[in-house]
Amino acid sequence: MKTMSKSAKKFFAAAACMGMLLIVFVGCNQANGGATEQKKPTEQQKPNNPQKPGEQPKSAEKRILTFLFLKEDNKSFTEPGALGTIDELSKTIGVILPNGIDITKLKARFLLSDGAKASVNGKVQESGKTENDFSNPVSYTITAENGSTQIYTVRVTVAPAKPDVPEGITEKEFSELTPDQQKEIKSLYGYYWAGDGTRNECPAINAGRLAVYSNNKSMSMGFTNLRWSNASPSTWVCFSYGENDEDFETKRIVFTFMKDNDGTIWLWDTIVAMNGTYGPYVKGKDPDKFEESGGTYYTYDKATYDKEPKKSPKMFEPALK
Repeated sequence: MKTMSKSAKKFFAAAACMGMLLIVFVGCNQANGGATEQKKPTEQQKPNNPQKPGEQPKSAEKRILTFLFLKEDNKSFTEPGALGTIDELSKTIGVILPNGIDITKLKARFLLSDGAKASVNGKVQESGKTENDFSNPVSYTITAENGSTQIYTVRVTVAPAKPDVPEGITEKEFSELTPDQQKEIKSLYGYYWAGDGTRNECPAINAGRLAVYSNNKSMSMGFTNLRWSNASPSTWVCFSYGENDEDFETKRIVFTFMKDNDGTIWLWDTIVAMNGTYGPYVKGKDPDKFEESGGTYYTYDKATYDKEPKKSPKMFEPALK
């Protein structure tokens, strides 16, 4: 079976999601004056332009509120874009880009605190215009209106290519695997999130179930009839079948896991009936579970969902198939 990086359906869904993000971003940028900021888990610098008598207080805010890359700014992109994950505590921003992207010449879009400005190595940064080499971490210095500064470190990771899985590879039930193999598989258990920063889908795996959480109810599904294959020293494949498919005749969803040299675990999910493969996803946090209008839902971050639902959509409980 051939692998597609995106099906038409999911591509347009991702494009629409990124388009909405851009609309929100531009609107916020107009409202906030296009400020930028950076982070650094060290002591902040003090203002160098103290307030004069009679002047209005100058803002000390110096945060990066949004950081992303868009296809319209970076012609080598084949996807709509990628949203960065901001860790305000450590003042770091992580961005995962698709395999094959040249990261030596990228233009980032960012939204900063009102009145703040951004610079890299002393060069003023313009959102969507200034080009930087992200082969190594890039430090953005954010300067507030009052002159105080904060540094954010941006790390860009290029996702690996999906490993090939041989046709007719031997499948085994978990109980048939060696203790060492079972231990390897247990290290794969968890929740996985899209590398481009979208939060509307979450593949997951544990001892009893392979599942996909989605903001599309019909796409939220899970399977308990599982078989495993060790495709290579770094690659495991989990095949799922319908509950009553005792002869394992019809594959439903296939998860391909790969652990890279840095220990990062990547996942691609293939919906066999659609002949479509999506990802990569990277192992991350458990989703937040909550009740709403008599139903049970999940989201990447409930606090974000409460304020801006589009940034952390609610997902449905997977229905067992």
